[in-house]
Amino acid sequence: MIPVSKFDIAPAYGLYQAALIWKLAAGVHGDVYFYRSESGLPGTWTLLNPDTPMAGDEGEYLDMTPVSQDFVFVHYRAIVDPGGPPDTWLKGPAITVKDPYGRREYLIAKEILRREYLHMSVGRNGLQMFHFVPKEKGDPAAATDPETGQIKGPGCPDDPEQGYTTQFVGGFYPPVQSWAMIMAMEDEDHKPREDAMGQDPEAHVVLRLLAFPKPARGHMIVFPKTDRRYAIADPIKPYCLQGNLPLIWECKALSLDYPDPRYRIPVPELLPEPAVIL
Repeated sequence: MIPVSKFDIAPAYGLYQAALIWKLAAGVHGDVYFYRSESGLPGTWTLLNPDTPMAGDEGEYLDMTPVSQDFVFVHYRAIVDPGGPPDTWLKGPAITVKDPYGRREYLIAKEILRREYLHMSVGRNGLQMFHFVPKEKGDPAAATDPETGQIKGPGCPDDPEQGYTTQFVGGFYPPVQSWAMIMAMEDEDHKPREDAMGQDPEAHVVLRLLAFPKPARGHMIVFPKTDRRYAIADPIKPYCLQGNLPLIWECKALSLDYPDPRYRIPVPELLPEPAVIL
């Protein structure tokens, strides 16, 4: 059994550092240790926190170790027992650590973002949408088991106290208005089939999204002009500058059926688009 159930690596752009975000598997207790290697090969791993093990069920550790070169791939792994066998390690994705971005890189990123926004908005290739992010904390929803965090039952779908299929009252944070482009749609001969969450695993679109907010599984996309609603699912693919800075996202989005409680979430009016220099 691998005791660490989640291990994400987030580069801190412009600095020689990385955020290691971890979560222990259910029922596991212990301190978490992190190893780092610039090659990922045996014998090259260095223990980062021998004197400061991370306690608790989940958390974040900031690695500020200098790199040996200006541009290097860095590998990480998280374990609970420093002497444990390899099958108890959880290895994170390798990230690129490099010199701080210079003016040239920032100008390139700015121009890519500007062109993508214009392509979706002025070019009429995209659709205005709201990006809803599920709450990660707050008052437990009435349909949530306070001990396990699991949804106990459907309850009243119109009641925001139920959490709209999430663990917390209200379900989602206030949405972010943005643009999306539909890159592909489901097959015409598809036959609807719902799973336990009211989603059809095969009824989906592929969306192209701007850099912010970063999409994640369970986020909701709403197209207010038609009120079509989608739940983001894997795969989620970033398009990055120099392999490190995500500027565009493409992801699968599952179509929600109208009885789904998330159709009861109020959607605000669209705001006027800001002026953009062409």
